[in-house]
Order: sequence, then structure tokens, then C-alpha cells
Amino acid sequence: QSLLSAFGAGQAPAGRFDGEIAALLAADRTNPPPANSVVFAGSSTFRLWKTLGTDLAGFPVVNRGFGGSTMSDLNQYAAQIVIPLRPKTVVIYEGDNDIAAGTSPETILKEFETFAQTVEKTLPQVKIVIVSVKPSPSRRDQLERQRHLNALLQDFCRQDVRRTYVDVASRMMD
Repeated sequence: QSLLSAFGAGQAPAGRFDGEIAALLAADRTNPPPANSVVFAGSSTFRLWKTLGTDLAGFPVVNRGFGGSTMSDLNQYAAQIVIPLRPKTVVIYEGDNDIAAGTSPETILKEFETFAQTVEKTLPQVKIVIVSVKPSPSRRDQLERQRHLNALLQDFCRQDVRRTYVDVASRMMD
């Protein structure tokens, strides 16, 4: 109960991604995810990664990408699609849709903090990998806010050895 409260979800949360979340949970019932998995959670960057299992063959991966989600959306659904899997590692990609919606990098960081603190309290051995917000030609006007968020996320990861920051943004700028 306290875990659900921490994410602000008493029951199945009412939200714009309820249908996608229900489909993920239904698929779990027919094809249970592997134990000690690496869960990829976040927005369409992960949802559209159709070759994740092949690309990371040999790793027990579970794709939990949904819609064009934001970090607050991931917090809303994490008690349903991440925590019950008891993953060994959670890889997160969120932030670009948040910035596109006008959310400040500092507010987005607070959402990441909420996620990490709750997951780490529930699953103390879990490792959290945060993938930097990647640049996009269609969001060129948001690049400075993306860079600021990435710097905040990198600093956040430095605060706990269970967290890792993966910088894909600077490699994509060349």
C-alpha cells in the first residue's frame, strides 16, 4: 500500500496511457517476464525499439516503453509495470517530452528523484540507469533546456553508486 501511495496510485490510475499499460499487463499474464530482468522504461524512444531483445541477446530484457510518456507518467504507472517485475536494473529514458510540454528541468529532476527514491527503497539492490535526453532536429529550440536537464541528471546519478548516467546526447551531436 505504501508503495502505491508513494507513486500516487491507489488503484489502476486513470490516465492517457491506461490502454497501453493494460496491454503490457495482459501480455505479462500470457508470457511472464524473466526474473532479475533489465527493464527499459520510458517514452516512445523505448516503445519503438522493436529489436531490443535481439539487440541485447543474452540479457533478460523487458520493454516498458509507452506512448509519448513523461517522467510523471512513468511515476504514475511504475507500481504496475516496473516494481512487480523486481528487476535487477531499470533503464530509464524520459525528459524530452517533459521539456516539449514546457516542464522545467528542475521539476523533471524532482520526478526522477521520486522514482529513484521509491524504487531504491522498495528494491534496495536495483541499479538505475538514466539515458540522457537526446537531441532532435524537430526540437532544436529545446536543446539548451535538454542540456541543462542532462547536467542535472548526471549530477543526480553521481550521488548514489546504484545509479548510472549514460550520455548519448553528446555522441549524437557530432
